[in-house]
Amino acid sequence: KANCANIARHLTDAITSGHFAVGDLLPTEIELCAHYGTSRHTVRAALSELQLQGLVSRRKNVGTRVESARP
Repeated sequence: KANCANIARHLTDAITSGHFAVGDLLPTEIELCAHYGTSRHTVRAALSELQLQGLVSRRKNVGTRVESARP
């Protein structure tokens, strides 16, 4: 079971390596929960961390969009 820091690091790596390009939407919270085998609370905390770094923006009913390839 992944924790918040591991998920944030993994997603940051995926963004900086170009797996998720600027402008892409990340998988939904539900999809990330299933992928990492963890709770929505943990996924949200990880996504908030990426948002603080300026990597992603989050909008209700739209999703989490990659804004920058570098923190």
